[in-house]
Amino acid sequence: MPRNELTPAQLDKVLKFKGYGEPRGKFWFFGMEEWANKEDDEDKIVQELRKRSEYSEFQDLSDAMIRSDSTIEHATAPVWSHMVRIVGCITKQPGWNSHSAAQDYKNNHLGRCGDETLLAELLPLPSPSTGSWR
Repeated sequence: MPRNELTPAQLDKVLKFKGYGEPRGKFWFFGMEEWANKEDDEDKIVQELRKRSEYSEFQDLSDAMIRSDSTIEHATAPVWSHMVRIVGCITKQPGWNSHSAAQDYKNNHLGRCGDETLLAELLPLPSPSTGSWR
């Protein structure tokens, strides 16, 4: 098998992935697709998909970041700050609109198994833009 391909079993696992966090959580957020860097070549994307093929059906976001050689504290997905503020506003958490409260929630609660949020994607494969799917 070429280096830049997934095995059928790996592809099956990637396609069965449901999201990050808790499926019984109060707050579900749906995105269009997993993010991919426009500069990433095919080999790098396949390497990332191989890591994702080891995920559970519902994966803890912090654990997923560690598996991708990163940490939730250093992640900079802009949409996450909106999710955090939506949850904070609805639940009336004290200081929900402050940067420090948002960082704390992102680092310790967002997309965590056993917590209150689920982050899911409609398309399971990463793409650098919606135009890439055409």
